[in-house]
Amino acid sequence: TRGTVTMDVRDLLPVMRTAMFKRIEGIASLSNLANLRITYANQSRAEHSLGVSHFASVLCAKNGITGYDLLKVRLYGLTHDVGHLTGSHPAELYFRESGFDHESFAQELLIANRGAIEETGVELEDLLAMFNGDDPLHEIIDGPFGADRLYFMGIDPHMVGIEKQFDTLDML
Repeated sequence: TRGTVTMDVRDLLPVMRTAMFKRIEGIASLSNLANLRITYANQSRAEHSLGVSHFASVLCAKNGITGYDLLKVRLYGLTHDVGHLTGSHPAELYFRESGFDHESFAQELLIANRGAIEETGVELEDLLAMFNGDDPLHEIIDGPFGADRLYFMGIDPHMVGIEKQFDTLDML
């Protein structure tokens, strides 16, 4: 939202080094052709996920959430989109008829990467509870004013010369 931010990701590195996370480095956040209509929509799902994790940290700090809960929320922000396909939601709608669901796929990927998840200090079952909505802290990412939406609203159109009307971090 303010150009480049500095973020300490040492505790998230075990997951960032997995093939699961590296796969989303090549998936555009708003589908692979959105940048033709929205010129600043060129970031990857991985970049978006890092931004969501950063926003989650800010929201947690504002709400006094620390320790294990902070780490769990940050990790959920980092992994919330790992199940997306190339083409994102439009492609996934096509595959839904065959039973594909990006949320279920994400959970399968997390289970397959249990070691990396738990190397961060977060129990896999606790992260899956976030994905299932069984942990109320998931709202920090998924809620109507959650990190996922706030981060998306603050994508930097100024990078292509469009003046922004507000900064989502100023809203917090």
